Amino acid sequence: MGMNSTGWSSSRRCSRHRAVKFKDLEALVTSRIVRDQVHFAWRTDFLKVTNDTVLVPVTVQVPNSQLSFQSKDGVHSATLNVFDA
Repeated sequence: MGMNSTGWSSSRRCSRHRAVKFKDLEALVTSRIVRDQVHFAWRTDFLKVTNDTVLVPVTVQVPNSQLSFQSKDGVHSATLNVFDA
């Protein structure tokens, strides 16, 4: 096992998992992180409302090719939910 600059073995660090605190919830929780699912561009603007207040609109642009359109009554539409953290 080789050591890295922090002194930890990389194989030990990757294979060591934290113990599950609540075993009854272990099967209920699953996660999957996927990077770059949707490509988009964003822009912010700053508009002074008062001396103490600034309005910040956020514009998000998503190319049509990144969306899945569905047809209903002859109208094609796509829905994108945006969440902030």
